[in-house]
Amino acid sequence: MSDVAPVALAAAREPTVGSAAAAYLLSGLFGSLVPVQTIRGVRRLTFNLRSSAAATRFGARAWLGQVGGIANGRLDQILMPALVPSRELGLYVVAVTIASVAQGLIQGVSTALFPRVAAGDPDLAARTCRVTVLLVSIAAIIVAVLTPPMIPFVFGQDFRAAAPMMLILLVATIPLAATIVLSSALVAVNEPAATMRAELAGLAVTIPALIVFLPSFGGLAAAIVSVVAYSIRFAIQLVAARRAFSRPARSFLLLEGAEVGWLLSQARRIASGHT
Repeated sequence: MSDVAPVALAAAREPTVGSAAAAYLLSGLFGSLVPVQTIRGVRRLTFNLRSSAAATRFGARAWLGQVGGIANGRLDQILMPALVPSRELGLYVVAVTIASVAQGLIQGVSTALFPRVAAGDPDLAARTCRVTVLLVSIAAIIVAVLTPPMIPFVFGQDFRAAAPMMLILLVATIPLAATIVLSSALVAVNEPAATMRAELAGLAVTIPALIVFLPSFGGLAAAIVSVVAYSIRFAIQLVAARRAFSRPARSFLLLEGAEVGWLLSQARRIASGHT
């Protein structure tokens, strides 16, 4: 339902900060009506203290991991207005926008993965991670080749300097993709603490590094810090996933022979125009 808010704001003649906040608040409230309708169908609700305590512990760790992930992804743009000129922030925002082209795919895969792994399909976690890493890597290469010459035509000549930041951020999307997939899989098998530790470790690197390097190196520093922080988060989650799913680390990164053949056949079908 939150997707309705931008549409409503676009229809408004003079959108303001207040109307934007109201639109998102109302869309969230309307979205909550779906679970409310489900609860109404339950004749009797019971309370179990032990189950509630376990759910609270699980939810707190999962929530901290989710908040940490959001902070790791947005902290650079939050700190930059106070530490760099506005032009540098504008260049960085353009670079982030272009480098985030695969975010929808990654989030969609993560959402679809969670219930399957929770239902008892542990092999899917490693397979999904390695296939996602490959697809995101291919997408990053394509964007890296095609986009830099197009930036001046789309955004203007003044944004040509965003290209180096974008290329670095495209590298960062590869460990980020693996991190998002593994996070969903670990939470699905009751390991939210691993995700929480990874996100907190990322913040422990991101916060001081941005404060130290942003004033001198601007967006390039923010992009490099993203690569380092995302890689650290991925490394921590990879260790946890190897233990949780009893799989070697390479199984989360390297495709198997059958998967290579399947991907090649799909690529040939797409190239030939068949679905």
